Parts: sequence; C-alpha cells; structure tokens
Amino acid sequence: MEDPFQMIKQQNQVTIKSSRFKKLGWLLIGGGVFFILLFSSLFYWWYQFDTTDNLIKLVPVDSVFYFSLKDAGPFGQKNLALMLPPQPFFKNLNINDELWQKAKSFALISFPTASASTTQEFNLVYLFELKTLPASNSLVSSKKYLILPNNFLVLADSDAALVKVKQVYNHEIFSLANQIDDKNFKNWPVHFFISKNNLIKFLNQNNNGLNTIFTHLMADDLYLSARARDQGWQFEFSGRNWPVGESTPSVEFLPQNFIFYASGINLWAIFNQLKDSEPAVFDFWQGLVSFSQEVYQFDLETLSQNLFQRPANLIIFNGESQNENRYHYILIQPLAESKLADDFRQAISIVLAQILPTEKPKRLADGTFVTELLAQAQAWPWQKEINPQGLEINYLNIPPWNLEINYLIKDHYLFISSSRSYLNNFLTDFSLAVVDLKKNCSLGGFNQPKNLIIINGLGLPEALKPYFFPDLTFLGLFKGKTSGCNFVLE
Repeated sequence: MEDPFQMIKQQNQVTIKSSRFKKLGWLLIGGGVFFILLFSSLFYWWYQFDTTDNLIKLVPVDSVFYFSLKDAGPFGQKNLALMLPPQPFFKNLNINDELWQKAKSFALISFPTASASTTQEFNLVYLFELKTLPASNSLVSSKKYLILPNNFLVLADSDAALVKVKQVYNHEIFSLANQIDDKNFKNWPVHFFISKNNLIKFLNQNNNGLNTIFTHLMADDLYLSARARDQGWQFEFSGRNWPVGESTPSVEFLPQNFIFYASGINLWAIFNQLKDSEPAVFDFWQGLVSFSQEVYQFDLETLSQNLFQRPANLIIFNGESQNENRYHYILIQPLAESKLADDFRQAISIVLAQILPTEKPKRLADGTFVTELLAQAQAWPWQKEINPQGLEINYLNIPPWNLEINYLIKDHYLFISSSRSYLNNFLTDFSLAVVDLKKNCSLGGFNQPKNLIIINGLGLPEALKPYFFPDLTFLGLFKGKTSGCNFVLE
C-alpha cells in the first residue's frame, strides 16, 4: 500500500521544481529583454556620438589638407561650420538645410588637379556622412554629387574629383588615413590636418621664394583640434610645428592698430633655410658678402649672424588704415652690444650701393656719353632726429622703392621699422596689455608661454578677413605644446 504522505511529498517537490523553472525562465526572458534594450540604447548612443572618423577613408593620399567637423551639439553642423574660417568655403556651399540636419559628420578636403603644374589650382571636395539620406532628390543646386554606400555624400565642382574619391572608396588608390596619426588629435569636434609633404610637392611646382620659406617653416605635418567655448574657440596643435626658437615674449603692450605679433622669430635661421634651398638667393648673397669684404673690408656674414640669430619680436601693421597700399613692420631685436647697431647702419648702405648703384654720365674719347654705374655706400647717407620720447632715430629713405628704413636703441633692444610714425606710436600706445589679453584664454600654463603669436582679425585687409577669426587669436608655446584661443576684444 502506497504511503499517501510520500505521494504528497513528491507532488510538492514537483511543484517546487516547476515554480523554480518558471522563475528562472522569467528571469532569463526579463534579463534578455533588458540586455536587448541596453544594447539597443548603447548602439543608438554610439551611432549618434561615435567619435570614429569614417570620412577620412574617402580622402585621397595626395590631399594637401583635411578639415573635419562632427558632433556639433546645440550649434548644429551648419552654424558651427559658418563660425569657422575660412568662411567662403562654407558660405558658397549652396545646399539645403535638410542635408545639414541629417549630417552626422562633415569634411572639406583639397588635392591638386591634374593640371596643377600650369594652373596651380586645387580641387575642393565636400564630404558628408549622413544619418539617413534625404527624401528629396534635389540635394544640391550648385555642385556635382556622388552617393556612396553607408550614406556617404560627396560634393565637388568636377567629375574628375568625384571619380577620384570613388576610387579611394573602392580601394583602387590609397587613402590619406594611413598617413594620419589619430593620437595627435584631441577628442574635440573640429580636426584639421595639413600634410607637409603634399603641400611641398604642390607649392614646389611654382618656383616662388615665398613658397619655399613657407614650406621650410613648416617643421612637420600639422594637426589642429578645436572646440567651441564661451565667446570663441579653443584649439590645440600637435606635432613639431613651431619653427622658431623658444623665447619669452618681451613686448608688454600692443597698439590698437596692429594685425600680427610674434615672438621668437629667428631671422638668421629663416634666411639660411631660404638661401640653402634657392640657388639664386645663395649666389646673390655670396655676391653681396664678397663685395662688402673686397671693397669695404666689411664682414657682412658675421654681422648678420651676430645680430639676427637671437630670437626677435615682430609686429606687422596694415597700412590701409592710413590709405597706404602696403604693410609696415617693427622688428625688436635683442642687442648684445651697441656696436652692432653702427654695423647694421653701415651694412644697409653697402647693400644698397650694390643693389642700387649711382648712375653717373661719362664722356668717352670719341665724344659720346655712357652711363657709369658706381656702387658707392656714401650715396646712401643716414639722417637723425629726436622723437617725442627723446630717443634718437636713425632713418634712411630709399626713393626708388618708395621705402624707408629706420631704427632706434632702447633698453638693449634694436627697434628696426619701416615707418617712423608707426614706431613712435608703438612706443606710446599702451592700449592692449599683453598680460591682460593672455588671461582671456584661461588655458593651463598659457600665462607663461615661451612663444606667442597674436592675430588681430579686425585690422586685416578686407580680402583676408574671411579666412581668419574676426577678433583676436592667440597661439602660445608652453612645455613643447602649442595651444590657443580666440575671443572678442571688449
């Protein structure tokens, strides 16, 4: 006879096991739903805020620069782009707002055209990574465009540029992505890269001395990261990109009308880079050095090295403010000894005698006349005057060039300038205290930079203003890193 208590016990055990399995099943189902929701949320968040740069994979390897913008936040991609220089590149991009709203990331790239050796033109190409493709087929009204898989949109003025980008996408030609080190970028919404090698290749097609100086001053590939901040932008450079020697800025005040200021300028190093890379400049310099030594027993090479190898301060002014179609400068050069100023004065006269010799009519034996060219340093005499501060200014007019060069000595510095009025104004105008201006950046260590560059966008020529911030821009070198900001001067 079966034990009824035993049967009840077995039934209870079955009931308990069944209940446990049901609870475990619901737990697994609930957990699965939770993880699905969590994964979906993470995927959506990643899709919206992914910092991976997918557009760089479309950039041809010979591109000169790459500008990218993503995760614009409350500003919006379009508004953020229009806040950045160079504005003309974005203002002329005639596309509808729907496209900007759907943009996950945006990039502007540039590479030389096939005929660059004769026309010196760039291909400007706009890249979009879209969240979804717009419903409208009329994406762009003024550009040719190409749609690639993964919601990539390419805009350009030429079919050849579109074809080249498509070749990169299809892995038929190399991408610039392999040349860029992402570690040099900060996790900020704006990235800008310039390839030194590609820039040199492009500029060297035009045998221009200024291009040579520019490419030699660029010490390495340029990486820039930027983000919007209160009333302006904050940015940081990475890489070995400051081409001058470290020197604590010596200028304490700047006048209201300056457009550019830089400390740490080593003119002797810059000139040597140009001389070594340009045979014509090298030959011309050697001629001046030989002439100075043979005719005047003057060592032009040694003077130039002793005077200009020390880091200097350079200030540039836009003469348009005084209806002059030129720029003016003030170079503030540390002076080891006062004799160097006298040697500088003599050197300028000797060089001008060689470059602009005196014309003297000469009658030959047959009664005809010829013009004899005489290299005479005494033909270029210096004059002196006392300025309102009681300082002696030495100046020399050069009528054939409609130029003037002048200098004065103050506090063991040699102030060399192209205009006495600008120089005198600089010595008396204390409108902008550099130490106060630096505080506007509020960057770590920025109050003690080893080098400093300041650009005043308000004073730039009208043709250049769209390519710079319309206010003050600071760049400072601190502990081997270049950082900066821009802000509105109140």
